[in-house]
Amino acid sequence: MTSIEIFDGANVIGGSKILLNSSNGSILLDFGMNFKTFSNYFEEYLRPRSSRGLKDLIKMKLLPPISGLYRNDLFPEDLARDNFLLNKNISGVFLSHAHVDHSGCIGYLRGDIPIYASALTIKILEVMQTTTKSDFVRDCYFIKEKALCDDGLSMKVKGEKKLRPFITLKDEDCKVGPYNCKFFSVDHSIYGASSLAIETENGWVVYSGDLRLHGTRGELTKKFIESAAKLHPKVLIIEGTRITSDKKITEDEVFENSLSAVTANRGKLIIADFGPRNVERLVSFYNIAVQTDRILVILPQDLYLLERIEEADNSLIYPILASNNFLIYYEPKGRREQWEEDLIAKNNERLITPSKIRVNPGNYILSFSFWDINNLIDIDVTDGVYIYSSSEAYTEEQKIDFERLRNWLKFFNFTFIGDPLYESNFHASGHISRSELISLIEEISPEIIIPVHTEHPEEFVNLFGGKVKVLKNGETLFF
Repeated sequence: MTSIEIFDGANVIGGSKILLNSSNGSILLDFGMNFKTFSNYFEEYLRPRSSRGLKDLIKMKLLPPISGLYRNDLFPEDLARDNFLLNKNISGVFLSHAHVDHSGCIGYLRGDIPIYASALTIKILEVMQTTTKSDFVRDCYFIKEKALCDDGLSMKVKGEKKLRPFITLKDEDCKVGPYNCKFFSVDHSIYGASSLAIETENGWVVYSGDLRLHGTRGELTKKFIESAAKLHPKVLIIEGTRITSDKKITEDEVFENSLSAVTANRGKLIIADFGPRNVERLVSFYNIAVQTDRILVILPQDLYLLERIEEADNSLIYPILASNNFLIYYEPKGRREQWEEDLIAKNNERLITPSKIRVNPGNYILSFSFWDINNLIDIDVTDGVYIYSSSEAYTEEQKIDFERLRNWLKFFNFTFIGDPLYESNFHASGHISRSELISLIEEISPEIIIPVHTEHPEEFVNLFGGKVKVLKNGETLFF
């Protein structure tokens, strides 16, 4: 008998943690952080205590209590294991892509469990852990083993970092753990996203991960749909982020709208705000800079990401790194991480300071986000344009951040284009629209549909009736 158990992500967008189990063995499909549940208890200044290992996350039910799944060095003496679920003997994790709601809890897993992913996803995980200090990227790529302190309750880092065992998926026919599988690259708002079909003794199980059809690589998703349909799958585990929305702004439309906005504001400094690892959007603004006789200014972490992307697939970012049309913003800092010191030393001739931008602000497009907005104090330019080309605010804290952003822009007299308070045509969602999702399911035609990564699983029932099995977190489907 084959089973699918949803540990998390059943009725929420993100936090995907799915277990596939059969007589062949068990594999996890993603192991992400559930930010909605996380925000019920934690926020910017109230965080899980890293010195307490797994204690806070297990106690607050942000991680499922499964024996044999987690690193032994993260167990303080007061975290009892007698109430953990039976050892599931996990033989691998399929990671669909590097967004934190799918990858953010990998750092807690045992260091000998192989992670199966695309080459691009593995490179992006490396960038995330190297260039950011977020709790949710710690130890996802390499592990810094911890040791208990004398009190037996707290822990500290010891020893050298150790690379996790990654297995790169690149051919359609592949193996994930003990299973024969088919691997498909798909279109999403981060490079490297993929879907997987797993052959079980009771039929094929297809897991979509996150995908869309309206990006510049939509043909990848079309190929996945066609191939998955030929398998006549028993089960389709499908994301439903936008099951209630049919708005379709394409990446091409975002490019044209942004190009028009930049062209209409000649002579003004342009700030382009988009997702930190949305390289597709970065390439768009690079091309806009070329077409409008501007230079794209990126942050050191952006260049580090581009260099790693180039190692996996140079065609995705050609010809940015070989061109003279980008510079690196040199922010005044008292201390830099070693990766940044090395990058700056290697690219010294590409650095640009705030005072240099101030002289001719109309020559540049700055790749900044809200978290970089305080650099306007050093640049000290007024009458600029801020193009917001990222997702809308979902949480109350994000809405507060937008109010702060509006205050900054008002102070420096910047025009706000793409404000998510209003109808915005400057961002293309990373997720498939309602009508396209319906067509996808109809074409693949599975016997059983399991909606995940959605706040509206009932919509699937309305559309597909008894074929839909709505699982709550902790529930299992046997077939």
